Amino acid sequence: MEGNFSILSPAKLEEKKQLIPSELGKIEYYTYSCHFEDPKEKNFAYVVSYSDYPKGMIPLDSINIREEFLASSMEAAAENLKGEIVYAQPEIQQDINGLRGRIEYSNGAAVMRTKMFFHQDRFYSIQVFSTSANSLNKDSEKFLGSFRFLE
Repeated sequence: MEGNFSILSPAKLEEKKQLIPSELGKIEYYTYSCHFEDPKEKNFAYVVSYSDYPKGMIPLDSINIREEFLASSMEAAAENLKGEIVYAQPEIQQDINGLRGRIEYSNGAAVMRTKMFFHQDRFYSIQVFSTSANSLNKDSEKFLGSFRFLE
């Protein structure tokens, strides 16, 4: 899989590439996802996405800037879902500082659980979508917990 990561997924992840306009010009945004329509499934979507930023835009030793970037990314995700952040807490993956969170949306009926990292010059977002009633389940934790950076 492109993107220098590995993850255990319940189904084959389909790749999609978008160009997102930004102040830095167009950013290539890659998304790998699988979706389920079956109501027996506890989660209806599994997503990993990443995008590369200009080399050195956020220096490796700029921990505060990286933390602010992750916090604003979490806020943007909540805004896009028209939801609210229930929690956002630090997460460490292979010595990389990140952020783990939960966003409730659709009047609390749906949940996105997420982990976000800025590793070298690449932003990663790992997400699982479910109904609120099914938000804590082994499959979502397996997906989120299996994410690994490949060097």
